[in-house]
Amino acid sequence: MASQCSITSTASTIPYEETSFLNQEFVDELEIVHQLYFGNSELNDSSPNDVYFSEESDDNFDDDNDDENIHLDCSNDENVNQQPEIEPIHNSTPSRPCDREYVLQENFKSNTCGCTRLFNGKPCSEAIEWEKVINYRLSCLEKSKEELDLLIKVQLFHHRKTPDSKSSGNVRQRPHQTYFFAGFAVCRTFFAFVHGLHRKTIDSIAKSLDTDFLVPRTHGNKGMVPHNAVTLEQTQAVKHFIVTYGSQYGLPLPGRLPNYRSEKNVLLPSDKTKADIYQLYCTAFDSDNERFSYRKISLSTFKRIWLEQCPNIMIMKPSTDLCLKCQKHVYKISHGGNLSEEEKEMLLSCYYEHVKNVKTQRDYYRNICEISKINFLQLNTKERGQPPCSVDTQLHYSFDYAQQVLYPHYSQQVGPIFFKTPRKCQCFGISCEAPGTQIFYLIDEKYACVGKGENSVTSMLHHHFQFHAYGEKRVSLSMDNCSGQNKNNTVIGYGLWRVMRGLHDEIEFSMMEAGHTKFSPDWHFGLWKVRWRHSDVESMDDIAKTVQESSRKGYNIPQLVDDPDKPVVFSDWSTYLRKIFKPVPALKKYHHFRMTSERPGVVFVRQYANDPEVEVNLLKRNCDVIGLPETIDILGLDPARQWYLYEEISPLCRNSEFACPLPNVARPCKKVKFEK
Repeated sequence: MASQCSITSTASTIPYEETSFLNQEFVDELEIVHQLYFGNSELNDSSPNDVYFSEESDDNFDDDNDDENIHLDCSNDENVNQQPEIEPIHNSTPSRPCDREYVLQENFKSNTCGCTRLFNGKPCSEAIEWEKVINYRLSCLEKSKEELDLLIKVQLFHHRKTPDSKSSGNVRQRPHQTYFFAGFAVCRTFFAFVHGLHRKTIDSIAKSLDTDFLVPRTHGNKGMVPHNAVTLEQTQAVKHFIVTYGSQYGLPLPGRLPNYRSEKNVLLPSDKTKADIYQLYCTAFDSDNERFSYRKISLSTFKRIWLEQCPNIMIMKPSTDLCLKCQKHVYKISHGGNLSEEEKEMLLSCYYEHVKNVKTQRDYYRNICEISKINFLQLNTKERGQPPCSVDTQLHYSFDYAQQVLYPHYSQQVGPIFFKTPRKCQCFGISCEAPGTQIFYLIDEKYACVGKGENSVTSMLHHHFQFHAYGEKRVSLSMDNCSGQNKNNTVIGYGLWRVMRGLHDEIEFSMMEAGHTKFSPDWHFGLWKVRWRHSDVESMDDIAKTVQESSRKGYNIPQLVDDPDKPVVFSDWSTYLRKIFKPVPALKKYHHFRMTSERPGVVFVRQYANDPEVEVNLLKRNCDVIGLPETIDILGLDPARQWYLYEEISPLCRNSEFACPLPNVARPCKKVKFEK
């Protein structure tokens, strides 16, 4: 019994009225296109009695385990689809695109299957109608692997003799297969071609038929763990390495960038890629590979484990607060094709020196933070507001300004307020890395006459040591390189003034390299900004509430400058200290300033953490540090600003009593436009 597929064909369905007015040549071409896309031909079932074969004849039989019994006149039993031994047709002009399938069909038609014993000296490919062969082959190529397996198994099952069957009273030792197509006995090469498979694939399907019967084949490795699979122990080791690297080099910056809002994210510096970190993993593995019982993984596996096990550890995109020196070096190196080798080497040397200095300052910052944490755990009293210089320990603080906020502020902001300038609030943070807390100094716009310069920074530092410090004798302070706010003679002179007054035994100011100043205050500011976006604020008390609610465990602590219990007094420290101390020579090139009570009036400066200290005496003659500077008079908002808030902002507020009340001064004659 022969089993094969039938494909029904239909006549042309092109309407006569669509072709009656066209020329015959165009109609013929249209008919060809129609037949190409819609035409099918039927594989007519021919009677198996058309060709008779003897039961004992082996001309169309094949043993699965004996390739020498293949009854072909030639030995081209290789991949039918590839057929490397068949030369392509060069003298033919195909009427359709010469794709790979078309070339295979033409090559097989020209070179035939090679057998000559089944059809009286004619090969199978010439004895059977070629159009039926191609249509059947194309239908097989459209089937899925499982469908084609079942189709071939059904056909092989009806003409297969296995070792269980008997012939002439003898037990068969090997399976024996006869191949049929459209009712004709064919060779195995032709049978493989019409099904679009390799000869060895037909043998594999036949063996699967003997073992698994009429079910699709399954790969032998299905459900098995590969020998080179990553073990759980190895995955945990890679995860431990990534987590350790993140805790050591991660930047405290969650919530600051819009792309990283999650507070659990650990952001790595963008100077190293995952491939660079993988090289560090390989170095660590090679240095201690005797301790491990597993092999080293590849880069792709390292990235996959990172994504699966540590998705919260990410490499920060270098998109904000870019270092000017880094950008200049990168630009010159990338556009230095016409430079000489000496100039290129000099550029690379300068860039390497800059990166080295950045790493030195960052490592120094981490080191003093770790020392501060260890000392804090040994304190008997962990409450703020201790008397100055009362605890023999060393702690570390960091301070910086945040971007100002505008209030009234609503989570659902009305459109017109974006074109106005609401009331401003400055924020200055002093963070103590040991307990992980930060004091937020909230400064209303009425203190704008003080500004964001040296006097305001020094006044809030003085207030912090008076009301929020832990009474440490030695303190280290980190700040950024902004010369207008932090890195100036007033702040350095204030440190000398404190050690000379006995308020500290030793003070050190340290700064990281400009452009690489991400540190602890940025982390706290980021937490607050996440809360700020979803808050409704109409007064300074509401702003203080958002600071307090931004951290569930109380890491962010608000401090209003006009607090009735602990008010901040802004003083003219710059004028006062200028009378006592001389300016630091070449101030901007140094990153470390240390002063001690043993050498009053002397500051020890260093350019970088690994450089030797240089002693500089700043104390002027016949000067003392008795008394305090004069306070700065707070002028409040000028009349123009008060009337602007009342007339422009008040109609957009739900409650204008706090931010923009009715002024008690006369309206100015000329309108003033304010900038944000």
